[in-house]
Amino acid sequence: MAAETTKPAERVETPKEMAARVGIPVSNVRYLIKTGQLAHVFTSPGRRNPKIPLGAWERYLTTQTGGQK
Repeated sequence: MAAETTKPAERVETPKEMAARVGIPVSNVRYLIKTGQLAHVFTSPGRRNPKIPLGAWERYLTTQTGGQK
């Protein structure tokens, strides 16, 4: 079976996974989603089960810090 290749923009992670990766509390990630500051998609009806595209945190940092990480 061939290895599956996925574009980075198509990969997503849960708020818990992102929080663990970047070292912040899950509640902070959920706040950023709720206020629309962090790119995300909902995978269930009723605005539940948010998923964050890989690279969204880096884009958030770039916009919030004037381009510096």
